[in-house]
Amino acid sequence: MKNHAFPKKAKLCGQLRIEQLYKNGRNVVVAPLRFTFRKTEKDPSVEPVKVLVWAAKRLFKRANERNRIRRLIREAYRLNADIVKIPFAKTNETLLLAVNYIEKTELPYKTIETAMIQGLRLIVERLNKQKKSADNA
Repeated sequence: MKNHAFPKKAKLCGQLRIEQLYKNGRNVVVAPLRFTFRKTEKDPSVEPVKVLVWAAKRLFKRANERNRIRRLIREAYRLNADIVKIPFAKTNETLLLAVNYIEKTELPYKTIETAMIQGLRLIVERLNKQKKSADNA
């Protein structure tokens, strides 16, 4: 049975790391989600993937709306995290990942989950392409 936990140490926090992620990270957009990701060196105590979930106050003025969207995104990530965790568990790198909700209305969970799966697969695909091109050079 798979462990689908989302522990505190898997959450991305720290202003410096978040700023570096948005400054030097790459983007993938799968509506209604935007993924920003970056590889860093691995700390021994750190999970292979650290995640930040975000819904903009500009789009959702009421806190309960933002909280619900963040809950849906976390749940979709939690159930499908193995897509990115398994490739990074074997390496000496950590993936920093920010998931932003960019749609102006709340969409059903199934739509968010489908976008999450597609986005995570695209990230792994892009990182594999980058790794192969670096190996060939």
